[in-house]
Amino acid sequence: MQANEREWARLWEATADRLRLDPRDGFAAFAAANERGDFAAARVVALQTLDLARSLATSSSDAPNSRGLAIALDNVGEIEAQLGDLEAARAAYGESLELRRRLRASLGDAPQVLRDVSVSLDNVGGVEAELGDLERRARCTARASNCAGGCTRRLQTIRSLPKTWPGPKRVGPCCRPAERICLLCRR
Repeated sequence: MQANEREWARLWEATADRLRLDPRDGFAAFAAANERGDFAAARVVALQTLDLARSLATSSSDAPNSRGLAIALDNVGEIEAQLGDLEAARAAYGESLELRRRLRASLGDAPQVLRDVSVSLDNVGGVEAELGDLERRARCTARASNCAGGCTRRLQTIRSLPKTWPGPKRVGPCCRPAERICLLCRR
């Protein structure tokens, strides 16, 4: 068990008011357990962080809590797919996609938002392909590419700013995920 996992287990057990926990600690523990191949432990952490993220999103429906819930759902979808429960993965990925679409409707087409929608579409499409629905996979891939195209246009705009632009000319960390997803969609 890695340090992230031990710390999450300690926090989960020791914190009476779990709404004070940060789901990102759970996401780190999930990633650690998943990376070392302990899918049973990863599933426990994924379900714990999903419970926490749902509670946080219910108590405050702001964008960070909604995004945290979408990430928790992606983790559940990922682990369920790895464990072979493709219907559970489909349900989790589908709920995450709906949340991210709502966030896009409220926040607009910022690169991070488009990237999140694109990743969710790719996740849904992947599980659909596993279930044998290649037509739905193709639709999801096309939509993900459209989102990634929006990211690409925004990145090109950022890069084409004049040298006299007062802000940073280089692509910041918020846009780097968009660059990666644009490359992924071209597979």
